[in-house]
Amino acid sequence: MPETFPKSPFRDREEDPEQELISEEIKSVLGIFELTRRLRAKVPEDPNDVDKTRDNITESAGDKTAMTAYLMHYFYPLVEKEGADLNYERTLDMVLSHNIGAIDKRISMPGVQQTLEQRREEVVSTAKIFGNLPQRNAFNKTLFNAYAEYLGRETREARFTRALNGLETMLYVLSRPPHLRAQLVGGKGYAIEDYRERIEPFCREFPPVQKFYTRIERIFHGKGYFAPSRVYENSVMRPDVARNTFVSSAPEFGNPDTVDVDEENERLLNLQRLKRQLLFGQDLKPAEEHNDTVTEHVATLLFLERYFLPIAKSDPRQSRKDLLSLFESAAMILSHDMPEAIEGDIATHLKTEANAVSEWDVATEIAAEFAPRAGGFNDEFWRYLEKYELDRARPPFVGNSWFVKVLDVLEAQFYIFDRETRNKLSRMHVLPREEVRGRYEKMLEQFPILKDHFDALEQKFFEEGLP
Repeated sequence: MPETFPKSPFRDREEDPEQELISEEIKSVLGIFELTRRLRAKVPEDPNDVDKTRDNITESAGDKTAMTAYLMHYFYPLVEKEGADLNYERTLDMVLSHNIGAIDKRISMPGVQQTLEQRREEVVSTAKIFGNLPQRNAFNKTLFNAYAEYLGRETREARFTRALNGLETMLYVLSRPPHLRAQLVGGKGYAIEDYRERIEPFCREFPPVQKFYTRIERIFHGKGYFAPSRVYENSVMRPDVARNTFVSSAPEFGNPDTVDVDEENERLLNLQRLKRQLLFGQDLKPAEEHNDTVTEHVATLLFLERYFLPIAKSDPRQSRKDLLSLFESAAMILSHDMPEAIEGDIATHLKTEANAVSEWDVATEIAAEFAPRAGGFNDEFWRYLEKYELDRARPPFVGNSWFVKVLDVLEAQFYIFDRETRNKLSRMHVLPREEVRGRYEKMLEQFPILKDHFDALEQKFFEEGLP
């Protein structure tokens, strides 16, 4: 990626000689990690609305979930071309569920520091969380089963997800400033043996992933990022034990056929809050971070998509169900905010036509110059972003672009309603209720199940006097 290009995501990074060792493809993937420090929906006149600094090394559950999903969409076609026949839906469910344990903040330390008893307690407590997730269409049980599969490691999808999870951690470290990387690896107790025991075996099964792992491990080792080598203490819980412990601790999932919209909205808020939980027992986000990162927003949209899309497709009120696709809507979610890796973001309703043109130009530049190219990823990125932008201007078209936009609107309403983030509203530019309704009524009407949830949430807004 050319350092001289004025809008490169790497434009203001300090010189880093080790980048010369990284292939252009890995550089491009690292560019996506800019989204983990971009705060969204900023108000230009507010001096507090600034992105996270490069020295800010915190990573939330939402950041990690979204970045693992990006890697999934990057590697999925590559490993399938190598002969891996993977089920997309089950793989996505494992990507979404593997950080669920962070909801109640019980993940207090990296896995390498856990004893077997601590790991068992974490598995048991994580199992209970699924009982508090949305029930309709057995959504909570679906994610529970996905996490059980992830723990068991018996399927190729589970091992692929584990490879992505480990690689995401390595890439996140590499995307931070060089002088901070050692504390993110060796500082958390990880020696090279831990990576080779806990990450590399899963990458080895998928050659395109293994190439990334091998190159990055070599950099980590050469730069001294690992903790001192030691005799490996095998305190990793066996997969069958972890899975059986988890399944035997299953919660009550409730009746998926008799759900109340208000109750489901409260359960959806549990997933809304997950995105903001910082990993490894860090404190809550500082008060000045009143906006989400782009990746936290993306993670929530992926959860909402996975929850609402099957319900919409089975809803007799829903028209043009044939146009709704899990893969395409997820691809649109992952691409729709990509210009913000370079441009940053301001609140949607404050954007001018010039902002829109600039974002479109940046999207073109990303697809042409910066996006990863293996498997035609850059072409696919552009195709889905273009489809998302153009289809939304075609009312009364009903398809994935409208579906994603309505999810985007609903996600914002959850953020405003959430009791954990209401105290931040004074620092945000929030549209009046009637203006929100006026802008998006036509879109909401095309998706009855989403409108049900929007209407129920809006009624709560009125009852509680929210803006």
